[in-house]
Amino acid sequence: MMTTDITLAAFTLCDNLRFVAFRFWAAVGICLAAAGATAAESAKVLPPICAAADLWLVTLIEEHGEAQDVAPETLAQAFFTVVEARKACNLGQVEAAIKIYEGIRLDAATSHGE
Repeated sequence: MMTTDITLAAFTLCDNLRFVAFRFWAAVGICLAAAGATAAESAKVLPPICAAADLWLVTLIEEHGEAQDVAPETLAQAFFTVVEARKACNLGQVEAAIKIYEGIRLDAATSHGE
């Protein structure tokens, strides 16, 4: 009879642990879902014109970086200027951001040795 009691106690313990583990992971899932919903509510939508200008300029900076036809300092400054334009877009200052984007020059005049 004693082995039956031990076996029954072991099964009861396992069932209790499964129940506790299930409740724990359910609580973790709820917390993560709530955090995701909160983050989605606070996320701002970037105006399409800002996104297009940003993508175009970052791609251009990368291309010049790979080609090594523009001084690294110029590329770095261009990138930091893109970051400033992003900040303006995120603050809703789209016109100011577009002017910042348009002010970035990466042409032959900024290449090495010229």
